[in-house]
Amino acid sequence: MAYFSPLQLSFLLFFTMSLIWIQALSQEASFSNSVDWRESGAVSRVWDVDLRKSCKGGSWAFAAAGAVESFKAIQTGRMVVLSPQQLIDCNTYNSGCNEKGTADPYHALNYIRLHGITTDSKYPYTGVKSSCKPFTNDVSMSQIGTVPGTSDSFLVEAVSKQPVIARIDGSASEFDSYAGGIYSGPCSDSKASLPVLIVGYGRTQHGVEYWILKNWWGRSWGEGGYMRLERGKCNILSDISFPRDPPKFSSKSVIYVTFLRNIALFQPIFP
Repeated sequence: MAYFSPLQLSFLLFFTMSLIWIQALSQEASFSNSVDWRESGAVSRVWDVDLRKSCKGGSWAFAAAGAVESFKAIQTGRMVVLSPQQLIDCNTYNSGCNEKGTADPYHALNYIRLHGITTDSKYPYTGVKSSCKPFTNDVSMSQIGTVPGTSDSFLVEAVSKQPVIARIDGSASEFDSYAGGIYSGPCSDSKASLPVLIVGYGRTQHGVEYWILKNWWGRSWGEGGYMRLERGKCNILSDISFPRDPPKFSSKSVIYVTFLRNIALFQPIFP
């Protein structure tokens, strides 16, 4: 019976891992030229709430709840509206409705990862921070994904798979009064404090590429509560996060690894 030498085994291992890596790259490169998750029912309704007036600084909670809503809707085909109020009351890392305090959606996702989140109907929005109330863990998640802060293409890839959270600069009066069209500024490229949900991307007939953002400033703001923001503007790449599941190997990858493992099991011990 012929056996593989250590060098041959090393080559097989290298070949197998290369195939897995190439397969992963091909999957990453297969994203669409335009995506709008609203069209497939993976984005919940626009809240009739203006967080410039009610619970100022609470966008982080709505963004985190919205990202998990979309994540689960894509997985299950069913939209369940989750409770930003639970996050406002119970997530002690962030500062509730304090617009001058901490408002980090990543830590809101981490809270959901650790404790789960209930529905809005069970823990309804009140517009103020209160003491944390008992809740049921109706929805959970296992991991948090991020995007390198300088990679527009990685962000396109992430949004092609699900809506993701971003923090942008929305401090300009023109941003506040945005009523439609492609917004290209003014805004800062060095600061970002407003959490939004990126629910898609596209390109105009004139070739201008843009992100589709869900905001929580009421239905009368922007395009029914949404904004189309020109790509590369308002420091959108600075802070990206989203819920995710552990990566899965394809069936072919599993076969390759299993084959290699079985070879190793039947090898003699080499001196």
